[in-house]
Amino acid sequence: MSSLWMRALVALGVLVLGAASQLSCSVNDYCLNCDNGDGDGGMGSGDANDGGGSGGDAIDAGCIPTGPEECDGEDNDCNGLVDDGNQPGVGVLCANQNGVCAGGLTVCQNGSIKCDKMGSPETCNGLDDNCSGAPDEGDPGGGAKCGTDLGECVAGQFHCDATTGTVECFGFIDHRMDPELCDAKDNDCDGNFDENVVITPSACGPTTDVGLCVIGSLSCQGGAQICMGAVFPKFEICNNLDDDCDGMDDEIFNKATDIQNCVNCGVVCQPKSKTCINSPTMGVNGTTCTMDSQCSGGTCAVNSQPRCMNGCTFACNAGFQNLDGNAANGCEYRCFATGAEECDGADNDCDGNTDEGLTPPPLCLAGGECGTTAPAAQCTGPGGWTCTYPGVTQFPETLCDGKNNDCDANIDENQPKLTQACSEVPETICTAAVDNDNDGFINDGCPASGPAETGADCADAVDDDGDTLVNDGCPAREERGVCKSSGTYTCDPMNLNGPAKCTITMPGQNPDPGETCDFKDNDCDGQTDEGGATGDLAGQEWVDIGGGLQMMKYEASKPDATATDQGTRGTSDTNAFTCSRQGVLPWTNIKYPDAVAACAKIGATLCSEVQWHRGCSVITSPTFPLAVPGTPGTFIEAENYETTAYAGAAETVCTGAVDNDLDGRVNDGCPSSGAPETNCTNATDDDGDTLVNDGCVALGPHAWVEDYTTGFSGIGALEATPNLGATIDITTATTQAPRLDYTINFTSGASYVVWVKMFANSNVNDRVYVSLDSAAPTTGTATTFGSWHWVNAGALSGTVSGQHTLHVYMGEDGVKIDKIYIINGATTAGAIGTAETINGKGGKWAFATNPNNYQMGTCNGDDYDTSAQNGDQDDILATGALASCKAAWGTQATDGIFDMSGNVKEWTLAHVPGENPVRGGASNNTPEGISCPLNFTLADDEFFFPNIGFRCCR
Repeated sequence: MSSLWMRALVALGVLVLGAASQLSCSVNDYCLNCDNGDGDGGMGSGDANDGGGSGGDAIDAGCIPTGPEECDGEDNDCNGLVDDGNQPGVGVLCANQNGVCAGGLTVCQNGSIKCDKMGSPETCNGLDDNCSGAPDEGDPGGGAKCGTDLGECVAGQFHCDATTGTVECFGFIDHRMDPELCDAKDNDCDGNFDENVVITPSACGPTTDVGLCVIGSLSCQGGAQICMGAVFPKFEICNNLDDDCDGMDDEIFNKATDIQNCVNCGVVCQPKSKTCINSPTMGVNGTTCTMDSQCSGGTCAVNSQPRCMNGCTFACNAGFQNLDGNAANGCEYRCFATGAEECDGADNDCDGNTDEGLTPPPLCLAGGECGTTAPAAQCTGPGGWTCTYPGVTQFPETLCDGKNNDCDANIDENQPKLTQACSEVPETICTAAVDNDNDGFINDGCPASGPAETGADCADAVDDDGDTLVNDGCPAREERGVCKSSGTYTCDPMNLNGPAKCTITMPGQNPDPGETCDFKDNDCDGQTDEGGATGDLAGQEWVDIGGGLQMMKYEASKPDATATDQGTRGTSDTNAFTCSRQGVLPWTNIKYPDAVAACAKIGATLCSEVQWHRGCSVITSPTFPLAVPGTPGTFIEAENYETTAYAGAAETVCTGAVDNDLDGRVNDGCPSSGAPETNCTNATDDDGDTLVNDGCVALGPHAWVEDYTTGFSGIGALEATPNLGATIDITTATTQAPRLDYTINFTSGASYVVWVKMFANSNVNDRVYVSLDSAAPTTGTATTFGSWHWVNAGALSGTVSGQHTLHVYMGEDGVKIDKIYIINGATTAGAIGTAETINGKGGKWAFATNPNNYQMGTCNGDDYDTSAQNGDQDDILATGALASCKAAWGTQATDGIFDMSGNVKEWTLAHVPGENPVRGGASNNTPEGISCPLNFTLADDEFFFPNIGFRCCR
């Protein structure tokens, strides 16, 4: 290498030296990198070390390699070629591959690496010419105005449409092809408006050219269509022309009657002469005149109006007549025509005559005081037609004389009260301070002693005018109540011109000092049945049945009842009270609540079943308090209770498994949760809704009711019903169990034990509880079933003395009790049974005699008929109609309770709400059906029937 550098330096030095010495040589004398022959004139004889290609040393050519070829304008690898071969960075994708530059590769150009695809300014062609990533951005070629602004056109603007790659006109509103219209606008954008507008059709104006009409032609003028040359129809005038173009001349004018165009147009009819009227001067009225001064204080009046009737004439004004027929003076006769001539002294038809040619009308009367033949009527001018009668007549009739004075077939028609019923009675003794006519007023209707008392003075009991008489001169008052007399109004023969007076034909009764239950004012004091609320009026009859108890003697009746009618006065009438009266129809068709209310209104109640049975069977009730000695004990018939109470109601708690209403079922009557249960006799949730028996029909509450199980003592036993398997816990019996109450007077202070005679069918209905006052109850249980047994119900708490209330509670429903035994000391069931007396049952029927043997026809049952000839009748009789149909209480001949066996059935007090017992039988029932013990029927509060009545107890 040192040799090479040296040689280069030598050569350089020679060049420098040659230059310096201004020597010259051939171009190739010092050929650097020359081939063979270079430097020797092309002869090929040069030194190989000078670059000759014949194996000469290349170093001698003077190129210094710097490495692999690069794109830099140099022959880096000294192969004699610049930027040839593979160069780093050449032949790869260019960095910008957007738009038209996509697919561009790098190339070496003029010593620099460039991309063979380069962007150019953007043109509108749909391409990304500048390789920015978006075609045609910047709206290339856009911005210039396009179209025209003339007329209705609106110029647009050129814009590049990127979707088509072309420059297009946008926003140009082009109307150049629109037709020109008549609207003062350049519709076709040609710089002119309304040019060459043709209007089709062009006809305008009237639709006809008949008469004076001319059809016009439409022309465009100033943007509007103008009708040119048209002549339109006009209102018709009288001119012998067709002004309204309907083909007729003057058709709205009747030239035959038109006073302004009479026969011909313009011919006007004028009024005729005037006439004097209203002048006080004789002979002036009716004369022709032209002014008022000619009428001597009267008026010159136009007497006619012009008329056209195929020529001018005239018509008279109202009140004027052309009596003389002269047209010159017009209607000279002053007269108002009213129609045909009448009898009134006037010229009705204005013919110059008065009341002429009339035929008398048939207005004169015959009959009565006018005679048998009617006279002919006479015309008296202004007085009209008159009739002259032979007798005394009155028009209108005013006399009260029993005559037909106005000949109209009626007698004394001016007396409206005549023959009407009346009851006004004047006092007959006018000096005593006594109400002689029972009307509540003294001296009313008496003649006045001096000035008559009037107005408010007639309503007091004061001698207001100081004449020693009270109410003298006052009008007579009507009597009151049963004291009221009756009669009719008749003419007063002493005063035929006065009003008819009251003539009494049936005097009233004398007042009864006491009222009767009959809806009448028996004591004439202006009040009806006062005192009826106590139940103690006559006609409210009661019978004592022992124990301080009374029962109605007769079936209850309405106060206005009669033997053939039940009456209409019910409990809704304030002063109407329930009666117990003989000889009237009983009160039937009544609902249970109304019967309860009817009894309550007189201070009573419906009879309980026990009370009713006792009354029917003639068994005396015990008197409370009952005396209970020490030893031996005291027997009490269970049905002899003082009071009883039912227990239970509809379920109130529907979520718990508790029998709240004591009917043996849980949740019965509760709303169904889901489907209602159909098996309502078990205690299972059959439908899986957590509630037992929901949706089942609610059962009623429990009560003690009469029972007739064989072996009972007295009129019956008592059973706790309904028997549904309900059990009452001893801790809740006082509030949940039905009970019987007996007021006891314990005469010796001691410890008492209560025994109960019981009947049980099984061990689920053999329990009762007893307690004293508010003490907790004790319990007793029957030992055997199927018969009556005495059972120790437990000792009463502590030492007992004085008056207390013994309660007997139901422990299990279905249990029956017959008697109660209270003893001070120990005993046994056998000892009690030995000491017991079985009391009688009383009569089976309410017969006055022999009540235990049925006697046909004694009471009004099915076998009693009101008429043997008319077959089977079941009529209801008046109360007490059958004298022997009575329960013989007290003195048999005078006392007793009637119709308890037969006639009508009777409501008794309910066992429980809605379960109302009916006792007694009716007129259509068999012997057993009208017996005292029969207690078969229950009905609800809404039931009523023609054979169900009631009676009260107190």
